[in-house]
Amino acid sequence: MNADFPDEQRGPSADPAEQSLQAMLTALWRSNLNTIAGRLELVRLAHARAAEGTLDGRVRADGRDAAHKLSGILGTFGLPRGSVLAHQAELLLDEPAPPDALALGALVDELAALIAAKST
Repeated sequence: MNADFPDEQRGPSADPAEQSLQAMLTALWRSNLNTIAGRLELVRLAHARAAEGTLDGRVRADGRDAAHKLSGILGTFGLPRGSVLAHQAELLLDEPAPPDALALGALVDELAALIAAKST
């Protein structure tokens, strides 16, 4: 056990304040899940269009903005890896050259898996 972070390896805390915070975060996650899923779908659409070679500026911008917003929020809900993945997708969609569709697809797939796992 790490003395600097005593609860880190202990599992759920019995502290009522911690339990209350976790309950609020869970409720926020559930209430924002449709928004999060919608943002993921915008990134997924950008990937699909990139794979087809038909990615236009609007879909690209929408996907980049959605990835940016996911990057900012997923860590709050205990998905720091999701924040990193979303940021990587944002960077791919922000480059002037066509994005690497394979790399973007892998990021979308892993993001989707993380979000799905959190939702169950």
